[in-house]
Amino acid sequence: MKNLVFIAILFQALALLMACKHTQYTADHLPNTSLRWGKGGGIVGKESGYVLLENGQIFFSDGLQSTLSARKNIKARRADRLVDKAELAGLDTLQFKHPGNVYMYLELSDDGKTNRVVWGDGNHKVPVKIEALFQELTQIGAFK
Repeated sequence: MKNLVFIAILFQALALLMACKHTQYTADHLPNTSLRWGKGGGIVGKESGYVLLENGQIFFSDGLQSTLSARKNIKARRADRLVDKAELAGLDTLQFKHPGNVYMYLELSDDGKTNRVVWGDGNHKVPVKIEALFQELTQIGAFK
């Protein structure tokens, strides 16, 4: 009888774990919510960057090809916190478009609304929270 109860509990635990699995997206089919960051400009005007999804998936575009390639994922909880941090920094509403010859960008897409912040012009300093978020995201994107 104890074995039967143990097997039933084990089965329920496995079913619960399987239900918690996050949807995996492809580069061709991304969800509505994403956080993008990267750099662009220079002599060739190439823009390269990353896309972070709420489930922790990361994609990369080198700017030479129009396709995204998958990178190492982070935990979904951390990805959620980064999206929340972007919203707290005002990325969803901040109007800041001051690119230089070489520029950096952060872009938040949520529920069909997209806002992009671009900076690089030395005469216009990006808000500190935006710069800090960019640096944090850049460290995440540094590993493959």
